[in-house]
Amino acid sequence: MALSAARAATGDLEFKQRVPGLQVSAAASARAQLSASALDLGSSYVGDTASASVVLSNIGTAELVFSLPTVQGAGFGLSTNCASPLAPGASCATQVTFTPGSSGPATGSVSFGTAGSVSLSGTGLASLTVASFGSYRAWSDGSFAQSCAQYRAPSAGHSYSGSVGDGVYRIQPEGQSAVNVYCDMTTDAGGWTLIIHGGNPGSLTPAGWLVATSVNSGSLADASANAPASKHADVLIAALPKTAGYRFDIYGGTGAGTIRYINSACVYRHTVAPTIGQACNFSYATLAQAQAAGSTGRYGGGSKNWHFGFSDDNNTSLNSLYLITGHQYSGSDTALWYTGSGGAGTVTNAAQGGRFRVWVK
Repeated sequence: MALSAARAATGDLEFKQRVPGLQVSAAASARAQLSASALDLGSSYVGDTASASVVLSNIGTAELVFSLPTVQGAGFGLSTNCASPLAPGASCATQVTFTPGSSGPATGSVSFGTAGSVSLSGTGLASLTVASFGSYRAWSDGSFAQSCAQYRAPSAGHSYSGSVGDGVYRIQPEGQSAVNVYCDMTTDAGGWTLIIHGGNPGSLTPAGWLVATSVNSGSLADASANAPASKHADVLIAALPKTAGYRFDIYGGTGAGTIRYINSACVYRHTVAPTIGQACNFSYATLAQAQAAGSTGRYGGGSKNWHFGFSDDNNTSLNSLYLITGHQYSGSDTALWYTGSGGAGTVTNAAQGGRFRVWVK
């Protein structure tokens, strides 16, 4: 057998026995591999966030020692489960995010030190604003919010700016067709959708609109006192997102100036008196709902009935409509609107001349 000697870095001699047909294994080494050399996070509206993942793998035979990832570039961020060293055959993921703060192209990078780096790119898009489309307002790209509240306090990528203020907007609640509505963008922080209007009652008696379907709903784009009595269909009212609840205000006739609020848990039904003790039976003096009405539910018999809370009732013998009442009435009072403050022991009521609006947010 032939022997050879090589001097090691320490000065020692390393002897290797050469055996015909036998290969000597190379020393173990780490080898980094990134899932991409460049990452495009696409286009996002200002304030919105896009994300993508970068995977670092060790395809070598020894542990991979590397620097934990860092990111550079305006709008880019990261989170990672990577830790050094990385075992042979193992991998780890880094989530890269892009949240543009302004419109236009953006570039950046993610560095893993000696393990490599990934270039980043993305584009910021200007947020949609409110624009006028003649008879209504909507988002500047022609799309619609689900309610007035979603225009007033929009999600990322949308801005309540441009052609804003009280007026007619087009909305499209989930599962419903687009419809023009009047939006109060001022009162109680704004975002209130008009759903019922008891104005100018001479154009329609209460007995004529005790239905679950819409009545003169096109007129609900007009919140003026001269607008005819009108209401949206129950299904549309139910589809509107609700966070603050309902607001009921009397603006004409007896009780003018009265405002009451109803919890958002109330499921509005125009021809059915609410079940005693449920949310529709309670009205409040403030939006914070700190002061409830003194009584709840609907009860009574004979020629007198009591209605409390947000109660609409299609009583076949009396054919009357009730809204926010804590009011005792006689069976002879047919086809009258009764509106009340709902306060304990004190009721302000109005007959057909009373004018009111019901809003939801």
